[in-house]
Amino acid sequence: MDNVIFRFNNANQLVSCMYIEQIDDFKMLSKIELSPEELLKMYYHFKDKYPEQYIISEEYENGKAVTFCDVDYIEMKSYKRQSEAFKKYIKKTCDIESDLPKQKKITRTSPIKRKTIIVLASIVVALSTGIATNSILNADAYQPLTIEQLKNMEVDTGLQFDFEPSNIVEDIDISNKDTNQNQTTQEIIIEPPQEELPERVVIEKVTNGQEIAFEDPEKIDAVFMIEADNLTDTEKYYVANAYYSDAIEKYANMYGVDHKLALAIGTHERGLHSSAVDEGGAIGLFQIQVRGSWNWDGKTITAYNFDTNEYETVTITEEKVSDVFENIKVGCMMLQNLLTKYNYNIALAVTAYNYGDNYLEKVLQKCSECTGFTIEQLCDLNNLEWLSYRDIISSGDPLYLENVCKYIPNETVLKFKIPGKENLTIKYENLNYKKDITK
Repeated sequence: MDNVIFRFNNANQLVSCMYIEQIDDFKMLSKIELSPEELLKMYYHFKDKYPEQYIISEEYENGKAVTFCDVDYIEMKSYKRQSEAFKKYIKKTCDIESDLPKQKKITRTSPIKRKTIIVLASIVVALSTGIATNSILNADAYQPLTIEQLKNMEVDTGLQFDFEPSNIVEDIDISNKDTNQNQTTQEIIIEPPQEELPERVVIEKVTNGQEIAFEDPEKIDAVFMIEADNLTDTEKYYVANAYYSDAIEKYANMYGVDHKLALAIGTHERGLHSSAVDEGGAIGLFQIQVRGSWNWDGKTITAYNFDTNEYETVTITEEKVSDVFENIKVGCMMLQNLLTKYNYNIALAVTAYNYGDNYLEKVLQKCSECTGFTIEQLCDLNNLEWLSYRDIISSGDPLYLENVCKYIPNETVLKFKIPGKENLTIKYENLNYKKDITK
């Protein structure tokens, strides 16, 4: 169960917001940082959305905390992305380093820290015991933690929970506020979220009195390098990321495709979903071809579904892929097919998404005849000699690969799942960044 805690001082000023996320057997604490106006707007949105049995208000000596229990996970992912984008905006405009704590893990190094883990575990249990049958809150079972107890924990662990006033919304009386009244907010233009992990405190899982280390070493199997512009700070990328990233991540994971690569394709193809067929016969966010001399309407596509661990076959129709979720699903299935066909050569697979298999084969054949490279050699990820021969095809975009890569942040690690094999990680490097450094 995920909880969100808003804290107010004695003057009824909104001080901070903390998101407590349930991940398997442990909890993760993240501070939601937005502009004061947006944070207050978020609070009243929650007040309108959640019934009283999901809300607990606790009075403290220096203020009060309002907890919203069993909050919507998908909605909170959106708020976390907005929070990260806001922090980057503040950092850029003020030209200062973030003062948030670095990610810290509680390790088994001292009796004090082992004791602290037990205390932390009791916190998350206390925060989650307020849910009864059908997720209805049992207020009597809820045991809130005092601010003083949190401060004592900081002394033991060195962790900063940051319950001191920050981003205060001045002169707001929440006691008699009409929650249906529209909020007047100051428009703030923020940068789109990048690929940095949010700074947070991770509470580790404890089994039979022993801590389990959560290690995620960054294993890179290959590096893909190309020159491309950077459009990850544009409105088109930000809107596509805000609207579709959750759905794209769902289906990309389902079919073993890295969601950042899939997002880049969807962003370049259209950026905004539409159920109308365009002049070229394509439809939707991923521009599935449903009309024209050759199209997918009435044809089937098969891909391995990692959720069911078996192959899945879908019949494509214009009506089906007019739905945004089906459109994203089919796009990810197509991308898996192309990655498999070209042995996870990203450059070939992405180009084939635009050119089609037959036209791409003609490009490779022409390059082979002119350069002496075999087709097998041209399918190597680091052999991009064939890029110079893309213009022999009159249809399609000869710069499609570079246009897609514009929407992938530099040094992104792309992760792929392969049926029956180990996962594959490929690091994307934009050579334009290296050129800028050497100037």
